[in-house]
Amino acid sequence: MFSDAMLDKVSKKYRHYTAIVNSLIGLQIVLYLYLFVFPYYLQLLKLPFFVFGITLSVFPLLFLYLNYFFVNKIYEKSLIKEFGPFSKVKFEPKLQYISEKFYRDYLNMSRKSNYVLYFIVLMFIFYILVPFGIINLNSGKNYNLAIKVSDIYLKIIPVSADVYQSRAFAKFNKGLYSQAVEDFELSDKYSFSDENEYFILGTKTYYAPEEEVLKAYDKLIAEAKVKTIKYNLLGDKAVYLLKNGDTASANKIFDELSAAFHNGIDIYFPVEKVYYYGGIARKTLGIDENADSDIEFAKQICKTCNFDYSTGLIFKH
Repeated sequence: MFSDAMLDKVSKKYRHYTAIVNSLIGLQIVLYLYLFVFPYYLQLLKLPFFVFGITLSVFPLLFLYLNYFFVNKIYEKSLIKEFGPFSKVKFEPKLQYISEKFYRDYLNMSRKSNYVLYFIVLMFIFYILVPFGIINLNSGKNYNLAIKVSDIYLKIIPVSADVYQSRAFAKFNKGLYSQAVEDFELSDKYSFSDENEYFILGTKTYYAPEEEVLKAYDKLIAEAKVKTIKYNLLGDKAVYLLKNGDTASANKIFDELSAAFHNGIDIYFPVEKVYYYGGIARKTLGIDENADSDIEFAKQICKTCNFDYSTGLIFKH
C-alpha cells in the first residue's frame, strides 16, 4: 500500500505527464494547421468531399492516439523506475478507497496541464465567433473596425473564405472597389460556393472599364444553368447598358424580360425595374408613347425604390 507521500509523488508525476500530453496536442494542432492544412488547403478542396473529411479528421485523431500511447508508455516506465514494478488493474473507482485528505488535496492541486486545453477551447471559440462579429460590424457600418479585425483574423487563419468576403464587403462600402474585388477573389479561391463571382462583377460595375464589365456579364450569362439566374443577370446587364448610354441594347433586353414575364416565366429580376428602366429606355428612344405610364406604374409597385441605376448583384448599406 502506498503512503500518502508516495501517492502525492505519483499524483504530481501524473499531472506532469498530463501537461506534456496536452502541450503536445496543442503543438501538434498548430503544426498540423500551419504546415499542412493552410499551405495545401486549395489542393484539399479539390479532393472528393469524403476524402477531404477523412483527411482533416482521421489524421489528427491518429496523432492524438499516438500521443497518448507513447506518453503513457513513458509515464509507466517512469513509475516503475521510481516506485518499482506494478500490475495493471481494471479502473473501478469506489468512494471508500478515496481518503478525505487525498480528495481535499485533489481539489486544491494546481492544474497547469489544463491551460493548454483552455487555450485550445479559446482558439476554437475565436475561430467560430469572430467571423460573426465581423458580419455584425459590417451591419452596424463599422467598416474600419471590421477591416482591422479581419486583418488580425486572417493573419491567424489565412484560409477563411467567410472573413475574406466580410472584409471585401467592408471595403466595398468604403468605396475601395479594387481592394474589395481582390478580397472577393480570395474568398472565391477558398470557398466551395460560386457566389463571389456575382459580387466581383457587381463591384466592377462601379469602377472597371465598360468592355471588361460587359465581358464578365456575358461570361456569367453563358455559364448560367438556371433560367432565373440568367434572366437576373440579363436584367442587371441591361441596367448597366442603360446607365452607360447604350439605350438600344438595353431596350432589347428589357423587351425580352417583359415578354418572358407576361408569359408567366419567373424572371427573378424585379418586375418594377423592368417597367421603370424599360420605360426610360423607350422614352429615350422615342418609340413608345406609353413609356411614362410604365415608369409611374413601377414607382407605384415599389414606392421605396430609388431606381438609381446601381447593380442588384451587390448592395451598399
